[in-house]
Amino acid sequence: MSHYPALLHPITLNAVVEPGPVHPEACQQIRLVHEHGFIDTWTWATIPSVPASCLRKAVAYLIPVGEADRGLHVVTRFDWSHTMDPLSLVPDSLGMTDDVVYRCREVVEAMTTEPLRRFLDDVFSTPEVFYGYWRTPLESRRAPGSLALASVALAEAIRDARSVPMRERDLAITFAMLRHVGAVWCLQDDWNGLGILQQDLVALSQLDGPFDQLASEAPALSISLRQLMLAQRAPVQDAAAQTVKKLVAQVEAHQALQADLDPVKAHRREENDEVAISSQNVIEFPRISIRGPVPDEHTW
Repeated sequence: MSHYPALLHPITLNAVVEPGPVHPEACQQIRLVHEHGFIDTWTWATIPSVPASCLRKAVAYLIPVGEADRGLHVVTRFDWSHTMDPLSLVPDSLGMTDDVVYRCREVVEAMTTEPLRRFLDDVFSTPEVFYGYWRTPLESRRAPGSLALASVALAEAIRDARSVPMRERDLAITFAMLRHVGAVWCLQDDWNGLGILQQDLVALSQLDGPFDQLASEAPALSISLRQLMLAQRAPVQDAAAQTVKKLVAQVEAHQALQADLDPVKAHRREENDEVAISSQNVIEFPRISIRGPVPDEHTW
């Protein structure tokens, strides 16, 4: 009879894998980031090197070790072959409200244009966006998280708009989600000298990989989205982009009217948006360090 019946019941978990320090006995501390939170554990399995611009996404196989009440687990292996939607791995706790991450998933799942869905997957597989999108302000003196809250609310309104062709609707949702995404970089220390006014150029430069992939799959959509991203500094000439620009403007005007008609809602929005987070154009997104020492003595 096995002395380790728990080993017969491994736990599988879709997660982002954050490598930590290697222990002298060759086990490595890791953090698993998943939809419901974070797990600090360790492994002897090999973790491949990836470019700094990519997340490590895998199915992790965990087994409990030691006494059950200690709640200790170790990862025995990873399956790196699965293609995972990064939004399904974002912990709800990263959002400034309980539901903003969930709402974002719901909006993206409503999209039917596959190249744009894959494009958003690629964008949110960028570590800075995966972690920073949810707590970034629209501007340096706006409330933390206002970027995600405003973007998701606009994308939801576009999703619910009637008599809009699916392709244009999905393009508008993508634009609504990403038109301020450059702030994720511009409002960090390393980018402070560039300023928020350059965020559209920063977004295009930092997301050149996803944009190149979109261009190879759907060149017309790539052209439309690039023109929309640069709409503040160059005329929008593409017909689909012009349609989307008008749609977004109409939805925003309707949102503003609804807020004016609901003074309580408008007041709450102003209170949230007027939270000053710093006297400088800077916001930090520190990675959560891996906590909990690796035991000196194995318990299994």
